[in-house]
Amino acid sequence: MFVYFATSQLQTPSLGWLIFKTLLILAVFGVVIFLFFKYGGKWLRFPYLQKHKRGKMEIKGVLPLQPRKTLFLVKVQNKNILIGASESKLSLLAKFDEEKTTFDKEGEF
Repeated sequence: MFVYFATSQLQTPSLGWLIFKTLLILAVFGVVIFLFFKYGGKWLRFPYLQKHKRGKMEIKGVLPLQPRKTLFLVKVQNKNILIGASESKLSLLAKFDEEKTTFDKEGEF
């Protein structure tokens, strides 16, 4: 904030002070934005700011085969499910029990 008195000499702040104030204001805005996105969804009830619980489903692995064809290994409750995905559909390829499914170090069955 500049305060000018009725003097003949104008005092301008140094460049270092201006840079410091600018960085301080940016840091304060950054913290406010972070806190808003971290906790604002709970207070304001914005659904896109709230974290969604996955429940008992977890993606164990993804293997792209071609540009638009992919294999997914998904764990649902105690079963591993192999799903094939393409542009137009999803296909259930196999189901495995978790205790019977073992992987070696290279990710093969």
